[in-house]
Amino acid sequence: MSSNKWKTYKVSDLGKVVTGKTPPTKDKENFGKEFPFITPVDMKGQKHIFQTQRYLSETGKNILRNNLLPTDTICVSCIGSDLGKVVKTTKPSLSNQQINSIICNDKFDNDFVFYALKNISPQLRNVGHHSTAVPIINKTDFSNFEISAPTNKQTQKKVASILCSLDNKIELNKQINETLETILKTLFNEWFVSYNYPNSTGEMQESKLGKIPKNWRVGNLEEIILELKVGSRPKGGVKNIAQGVISIGAENILKAGEYDFSKNKFIPKEFFEKMTKGKLKHKDILIYKDGGKPGDFKPHISMYAFDFPFQVCTINEHVYRLQTIETHFQYFLYLWLNTDFILTEMNNKGTGAAIPGLNSTALKSLTLLIPETIILQKFDSIISPLFEMLFNNSNQIVTLTKLRDSFLPKLLNGEINLEPLAAKN
Repeated sequence: MSSNKWKTYKVSDLGKVVTGKTPPTKDKENFGKEFPFITPVDMKGQKHIFQTQRYLSETGKNILRNNLLPTDTICVSCIGSDLGKVVKTTKPSLSNQQINSIICNDKFDNDFVFYALKNISPQLRNVGHHSTAVPIINKTDFSNFEISAPTNKQTQKKVASILCSLDNKIELNKQINETLETILKTLFNEWFVSYNYPNSTGEMQESKLGKIPKNWRVGNLEEIILELKVGSRPKGGVKNIAQGVISIGAENILKAGEYDFSKNKFIPKEFFEKMTKGKLKHKDILIYKDGGKPGDFKPHISMYAFDFPFQVCTINEHVYRLQTIETHFQYFLYLWLNTDFILTEMNNKGTGAAIPGLNSTALKSLTLLIPETIILQKFDSIISPLFEMLFNNSNQIVTLTKLRDSFLPKLLNGEINLEPLAAKN
């Protein structure tokens, strides 16, 4: 038998299919820090799950012991707007009932199965949207989905290795960016929270923020704003627009250098060309301005860099783009807006209305620490290279993601000749 022979398999043939469960939430002892508890909100287009929003305790794990997912389990979201997203565990984990998982048997390579499921994500979403008002795929239907795979496990590994090499670089860049973000926040806190900046005299004065260095002051955001604009989308929405110019909404905003491609929306090029505001510029600070549950406004702050993720891009009516008067304020302001103090202030200002949101007057009134210009300029000269490195890594992620996504269907549908790969075994 040729090692390059392909066969069609049902998902149930690949291994044990497990539907997750949630332990009783009223018992706080079920939750802790030991075992990742995977839900669709943790699935952001990445391959591996390194951390989750919630964790279970040993007690919670024991309650769901029959649903325990070992390392390298493949998890697929099967309900809601995140239907079809696929991730792979990196340690023993559990999931909620919105996720079906595959614990692969010895005949199948875990990485190959991950990519095979990722390859049929569009089919999963399509079937899910035709089932009920809320898109959903139950365990039985999920188990009956089919994939194509080489009968030879080593050939599966060779196919997956091509895609793994790209994903490994993508994840490495993301980890580097996480480190860069940590360094940036640490530097910011050292200079502008602890006030341990170069040539500090230690002379302090009272302010509404407590004691601050002499010759610094506390003002409002309005003092440094040059541009504060929102975007727009065509009447009737963008649901049925499959191509055009990317329009960023709150669902895309994560943080500087991180963008959720799975939720891209488009506006017609003709509409974009007539827009007078909302077109993005390099280093624009993006702020999610409204939405959420009554009394629970959660702002998201991001930063856009030219070429990332698209050379031509705009925002919708739920997002502000912001540029400061002086360039040395731009990176400083991004970090300032991401402090717990200001996020709390934005939340408080944004929860008063029936529809939660932050209007332009409230945004301009946000508290702002204004250091001496020479200190800001020195800080900007130190952090600018770090931000540019972060954005360069993000551009690489975009390029590698597009390359991976172009290879994915060709490799998983057997369109690429695998004989040279199989011959090496």
